[in-house]
Order: sequence, then C-alpha cells, then structure tokens
Amino acid sequence: MAEVYAQARRAIFAGRLDPAALFQHDAKGLAALLAPDQRDQLMPVLTAKPTKGKSAFSGYPTEIADGYHLLDAGPRTFGTLTAHPGKPGEPGELAVDAKYVIAYAFDDVHVAGLTNPAEIVSFLRVDETYVVRSGPAFADAGHGLWIENGQSAYSSVGCAAADEGFLAPGYANPPAVSLAGEHQDAPGYYDPKYPVPTLDGCPSN
Repeated sequence: MAEVYAQARRAIFAGRLDPAALFQHDAKGLAALLAPDQRDQLMPVLTAKPTKGKSAFSGYPTEIADGYHLLDAGPRTFGTLTAHPGKPGEPGELAVDAKYVIAYAFDDVHVAGLTNPAEIVSFLRVDETYVVRSGPAFADAGHGLWIENGQSAYSSVGCAAADEGFLAPGYANPPAVSLAGEHQDAPGYYDPKYPVPTLDGCPSN
C-alpha cells in the first residue's frame, strides 16, 4: 500500500511541481511513471502544443507561461490521498483518490504596485484518481500507474495565458478583469475538503 501512495505522489510532483514540467514544458518525467499502455495513449496529449481557445490548462502537466517566475520557496501543496480497492471484479487493482490544492506564488519586481494577494498567488484545485494495476488479470503493458477520472479548477490566474493552456499570475490581467477570490466565495477553490468548483476563475469568452 505504501508504494501505491508513493506512485501517486510522484505523479503529482511530475505533473504539477517538477521544474521541468513547469518551466521547460517537458512532460517526459510524468510519462515515464505511467503504465506503458497509458503512456502510449497520453503522449500525444502530453506533448501537444497548447492552442488558443482549446486550453489544456486543467490537464497534465501544469506549465508556467514564459516570462513568469515563482518565488524561491516554490509551490505549496495541501490535500489528502486515500487508497482503496479498485473496481469490483478487478483483482490486482488498487486506487488512490487524490484531493489537493496547489498555491503557486509568483515573483513580481513591482511589489509596491500590488493591491491584492490574488494578484501574485494562483490556485489549482484538483480531485483525481490514480490506479495501479498488476497481476495476471492485466497484460504486461497494462501493469503500473494509470491516471483515471478527475476534475480541476483554477483561480487568481492570468486569463489570457489560461486560455492558451498556461499558468500565469493574476497581475497579468488588465485592470478591468476581476480576479477569482475577490468575488467568488466557493471554498473549494482553496480547500480540498470541499467539492471542486464547477467554474474556473476567468470570465467566459
């Protein structure tokens, strides 16, 4: 059971926290952790270039928009992992439910001009399930870690960057754009004890 938890943690790190994914936009570290069959399925998604209006922001991996930098302390994470048997009738399958929030605190050389913490701290809220498969019920290429169903939402982000699949701080928005966190009270944006909000923190186009 401990190894199942460890595999889920490694996947979260590789997709959401690893500098290679965040700044170099390189998802090979995450792909290497997956079962061969899912790796083959997801590689086109993981390596696809973001396209405006078809945001992959809420999927894997999280990528920081070019030109922005995080504070030296790095992202902060909070959440829970809960392991349980997989689908009924699927021997050799263990699942881990991950419920977490990540706060990305951005550096800004113009600190004196900031008026709200939401301008520099962006939040990513995620619920997802990882499954580890082994044993004779599965083909060899199916053994290992799978990313199953999940949902996510973000708040206090640069909306233009998010529309192209990248993470940028709230201060990237023009003054007329309200930041999530100022007027949205859903606690699920910041606390994994609550359901993931159904709306992301940017106005609809």
